[in-house]
Amino acid sequence: MSDIFREVDEEVRKERFERLAKKHGPWILGLVLGGLAAFGGWQFWQQWQQDQRLALAARYEAALSQAAAGDSVAALSALEEMAGNSSQSYGLLAGFQAARLRAEAGDLEGALAVWDRLAGDSAVPASWQGAARLLAAQHAIGQRDRAEIEERLAPLLEGASLYRPAALELAALAALAEGDVEAARSQLETLTQLGDAPPQILNRAARLLESLGTS
Repeated sequence: MSDIFREVDEEVRKERFERLAKKHGPWILGLVLGGLAAFGGWQFWQQWQQDQRLALAARYEAALSQAAAGDSVAALSALEEMAGNSSQSYGLLAGFQAARLRAEAGDLEGALAVWDRLAGDSAVPASWQGAARLLAAQHAIGQRDRAEIEERLAPLLEGASLYRPAALELAALAALAEGDVEAARSQLETLTQLGDAPPQILNRAARLLESLGTS
C-alpha cells in the first residue's frame, strides 16, 4: 500500500509542478536569463577594466622609457595626455612625472601649473594633493615671491597634516631666501618641537638653527 500512496503523491507533485511551470515559467525564465546577462555583463566590465589598467601601465612605462632615453618631448606629450584623468592611478602618476620633466627642462611655469592643478583637483587623494603642494613650493623657492610659496604651503601648516614638518622646513627656507632670519628661526623652532617629525627633517632643522645663531 505504501508504494501506491507514494506513486499517487509523486503524480500529484508532478501535476502541481507542471501547472506552476505553465503559469510562472516565462517569468522565472526571464529572471534566470536576466541574472545570467547581469553576471556576464559584470564579468565583461571587470575584464574591460583590467585591460584598461594594463594598457595604461604599458603606456606609462613606455613614456618613462622615452624620457630615460632622452626623448623628453615624446615622453612629456604621452604623460600629459595620460594626466588628463587624475582619478586614475596612472593618470595621477603621469601628472607628477610630467611636472618633473618640465621642471628638469627649465620650464618652471609649466611645472608649477601641473602641480597646482593636482593640488586643487578634488579627484586627487589628499595625500597626493599635499605632495603636489610641497613640490611646487620647493621648486618655487628663490624663483617666486615668498607670499606665493606660503600660500601653497598654508593648508599643510595647519593642524596635524602629514606634511607639516616638511612644509615648516620649506617655509623657513622661503623666509631665508628673502633674508627674513627671524621668520625662518620661528618656523624652525616650531618644527623642532614636533614630536612626530621625521628624524632627517629634525636634524636639518637643528643644524640650520645652529647656523643662524641665537636671536
